[in-house]
Amino acid sequence: MATPAAIQAALDSANQMNIARINQSVSIDATYDAHYVVGGIGHAGRSKWCQTTKAQTAGQQATAILAVLDAN
Repeated sequence: MATPAAIQAALDSANQMNIARINQSVSIDATYDAHYVVGGIGHAGRSKWCQTTKAQTAGQQATAILAVLDAN
């Protein structure tokens, strides 16, 4: 289970600084978390609740968050 700080670090890694910022995180149940994410560079103006699976790594959860921000 990745912490919101670990997911944020994955979002900030490798030339992706300020791509998205996690503002709030909640535990939905034993399987899922939800994160309120505000988009940055490349995602400006997009803010969404993103559901992730707790069993995923921080990198996998960061990828899932970016996919939600990319979706219309």
